[in-house]
Amino acid sequence: MQSLRSYLWLGFFILGLPAPVLATGPKPAASGTVFMDGAVSEPVLTLQQSLIGALGYSPSVAWSSPDLSLPPPNIADVDKTKEHLDKARDLGKEGEVEKGLAELQAALKLLDDNIYTLCTVTPKAIGKYINVLRRLSVFLWYNNDKDGATAVLNRLFALHPAIEFKKFTKELKPLFNQLQAAHGQLGFTTLAVSTDPPGAKIYYNFELQGPAPVKIEEVPAGEAILLAVLPGYEPVVERVQVTPSESGVTHAITLKPGAVLQKLTPVRAELGQTVAGPAVLAAADFLKVDVLIFVHFDIKGPREVVLTGTVFDRRTKSRLSEVRKTVDPQVITPDQVKAYVASLFDGVRLDGKVGAPPKPKQPEGPGFFAGMWDSLGSLPQKKYFWHTMGGIGGALVVGAIVTAVLLSGENTDEFRRTTGSKTVLGF
Repeated sequence: MQSLRSYLWLGFFILGLPAPVLATGPKPAASGTVFMDGAVSEPVLTLQQSLIGALGYSPSVAWSSPDLSLPPPNIADVDKTKEHLDKARDLGKEGEVEKGLAELQAALKLLDDNIYTLCTVTPKAIGKYINVLRRLSVFLWYNNDKDGATAVLNRLFALHPAIEFKKFTKELKPLFNQLQAAHGQLGFTTLAVSTDPPGAKIYYNFELQGPAPVKIEEVPAGEAILLAVLPGYEPVVERVQVTPSESGVTHAITLKPGAVLQKLTPVRAELGQTVAGPAVLAAADFLKVDVLIFVHFDIKGPREVVLTGTVFDRRTKSRLSEVRKTVDPQVITPDQVKAYVASLFDGVRLDGKVGAPPKPKQPEGPGFFAGMWDSLGSLPQKKYFWHTMGGIGGALVVGAIVTAVLLSGENTDEFRRTTGSKTVLGF
């Protein structure tokens, strides 16, 4: 009996709903990416994240960002360096210099192979690196390899020019002081680092400097360790031999796209087309979506970015829209970003069909019950007034009978117990 009552209320609820609520269709699956040209700053990166977020909450499409995650860090290999250091220390106490030297070289190789992990997730990474180099210089000295010890000490001074002579063997101090003084005379310079594409995070000697292009001040002579990290691209480690000069040093890093961006990057050449070209269709198939959205950031300056958003439909093989807008990344608000995203879908149909989008169906009235109530006043003027009244009266009788049945038996007893009523709808 309870289920019958639920079905009756459900029927009344459905009859009272406006038509557009029932007619809402599914949103098409969409994905894409952002392309950038120019000097990327923190406000620009914030704008990019806000744009992606607005797409994620768009009522027009079911957005899913492509997987541009960076590779996982290799913490296990970095942790192994301590094992090699401990073995080298024990071997040194036993006079096994060559074997201890091999352990230290193995530790240094592990660190050199895992610069990405050292920079991004390892606390005090530069200290770990310096500690291995310091011990290595001592073992090389005891192994009568002065050239090797000299090379390692110069690497140390490039990382830490003012390092103090501590935890070195006293026999090494004359060479240490000589090399440190010569290194200090070379002075410092600036190092300007750019990346293609721009915007990669730059780490210099294990410390984050900011998005490229970036200028690093007070860079000493010698080897500079650089890491460039950008989601969707493979991390790049490069070592630059810096020779201080008044004009400074420049270095450019080219990033290699990862598997996902290898499918998306070719789309850049087709953004201006009015049809979905082969690269767009290949990207849509790869991402398994019907709608592709690409936004190009043309960064004119720190306060001027030209956004060009392009929407393609894989089903119709057409460009649905192209919207260009100039914004100030330092002052643009989230609501303005949402408005720009919404403008990408203005006047276009997203159901995979060709032609003008269908006009939204307007509700014919306020609902079943309210509409019936509003129309009662005009019934006497209508031709079938009495027929209508008869039908309504019959419906009321049937409704009363159904209600009586629903409230009979245990339900009626329960109703009387809880309300104290002795009469149910007059029966």
